[in-house]
Amino acid sequence: MVRVRRRGDDVVLVVSAMGAETDELLRLARQVSDDPPGWELDMFETLAGEGINIEMISTSAIRISCVIRAADIDRAVVALHAAFELDKAPEDRAGL
Repeated sequence: MVRVRRRGDDVVLVVSAMGAETDELLRLARQVSDDPPGWELDMFETLAGEGINIEMISTSAIRISCVIRAADIDRAVVALHAAFELDKAPEDRAGL
C-alpha cells in the first residue's frame, strides 16, 4: 500500500475494529488529509456510534456502499436517517 500511495495512486484501506479501537481509527483517519471526507466519515462515525461493524466497503466516484450484519440493518437505517436528516425535505436539511 505504501508503494502504491508513493506512486501517487489513491489508496483505500478497510479496517474492522470495535470499541476504543474504532475511535482511534477515526482519529487517525482525520490526520491523513488536510481535507478529510465529509459525509462518508459521518456515515462511518454514525454506524460506529451505534456499535455497528462495517464488514465491507465499496466506493465509486458517486456512491459508497457498505455491508453490515442483517441483525443491524434496522438500527443502521434509523441512525443514518437521523444523522442525515432524511426525514426532512432537502431544503430543510442542515447543509448536508
